[in-house]
Amino acid sequence: MTIDYKGEFLLGNHRYCYPLTIVDHLSRYILACDGFPSTQYAHTRKVFERVFREHGLPRAILSDNGSPFGSPGLGRLSRLSLWWIRLGVSVERIVPGHPEQNGAHERMHRTLKEQTTRPPASTFELQRKRFDHFRHEFNNERPHEALGEKRPVTLYAPSPRPYPETLPPIEYAGHLETRKVDHSGMIRWSGSRLVLSHTLHGEWVGLEEIDDGIWSLYYGLVLLARSTSANGGSMAERTLACHRITRLAYRAPFVRIGSASTLRVLERFRHKHALTALQPPAELLLMFPGCFVTHVPGRSEELNGAELDGADGR
Repeated sequence: MTIDYKGEFLLGNHRYCYPLTIVDHLSRYILACDGFPSTQYAHTRKVFERVFREHGLPRAILSDNGSPFGSPGLGRLSRLSLWWIRLGVSVERIVPGHPEQNGAHERMHRTLKEQTTRPPASTFELQRKRFDHFRHEFNNERPHEALGEKRPVTLYAPSPRPYPETLPPIEYAGHLETRKVDHSGMIRWSGSRLVLSHTLHGEWVGLEEIDDGIWSLYYGLVLLARSTSANGGSMAERTLACHRITRLAYRAPFVRIGSASTLRVLERFRHKHALTALQPPAELLLMFPGCFVTHVPGRSEELNGAELDGADGR
């Protein structure tokens, strides 16, 4: 399943409309095309509840990293993606700034824009009728070259996985240590309060020691971060920089949660390689001891020792 909020546009009554589209990736069948005045969580979740009840649960959901699907925080988790994980759906992301990785969905959006928003309708009700007509025609009447000139309706099949009305609990293997995230988005760990994410408040996370002093942090089956228990201040002090680091470098496949010196090393790396804020080090793994590493799917490479030399002394 692929999803996206198409860029907003003004209706005739001067109100913004944000179209939410949900598509079955294999058949290109549009499962939902709804217009809303914002991208808020509440109405977005209601659409997914309806789609899941009617069509079953997908194995995976591919989205961009924007709200409400993702966030710049730990693991790029959002309230919506937490819910998907609880439902047993794999959450996949495109690389920020690369919409072509969801190319079929983007092409559908271009057609949607051409046929339903030029010019836009005067009200939400009329615009939604245009979306409904487009969805019916796209699914049932129009042959698609990418499908061998077949119509999506002839290839689509609903998922056999039913939508559970009650969320299943998050469970962890017996060898993992578990902690409940408090209202501040923190857990107590190794004598310190460890900053994770406000998104996780009230949830249970698991910690697994994979080597001597090396721990993996999980939410369900999803690896969120990895840590080492080395020097450089308390774990709480080192992780307080989490959100600053994430905002600066969240486009990298791995983002190290570390002390303020991490920022300086990252800035030196950017200047050395002529990187800008819009062109982040997309294949960077910052290897600082004693901190968590936020994992985002993608390739990675380590900075060599010379680039890390004197990181804490400058």
